[in-house]
Amino acid sequence: MGIRTNLLGLGLVITAAVAAVAAFDAVGSIIVLAMFICPPAAARMMTNRLEGQLGWSVLFAVLSAVLGYVLGGYGPIWLGASDAVSAAGMIATVSGLILAGAAKFGPCRSRAGAPAGV
Repeated sequence: MGIRTNLLGLGLVITAAVAAVAAFDAVGSIIVLAMFICPPAAARMMTNRLEGQLGWSVLFAVLSAVLGYVLGGYGPIWLGASDAVSAAGMIATVSGLILAGAAKFGPCRSRAGAPAGV
């Protein structure tokens, strides 16, 4: 297509860096690291196609955020405790559990092009 990708790549890196710096100040390091790493890594284990990885990544991120927030706020109350737990910690935990599930059961768990049996 003739599109110069140098500036596009640089723009994406700068955008991700600005988002990371702003998110570290806004919500903390645990949730930022969990949401930057776990959903894309889990999505990579679900499909080898980029379009599919984007869709899976968004789905996993939204699921982690909603389920983690609900479990952080209401989970202890449902179990009989009187207080809630950290929403950021619970979101990171749910995100990690999704990654673990994708690592165990995902259809694309091996590296593309790797020798058989590795």
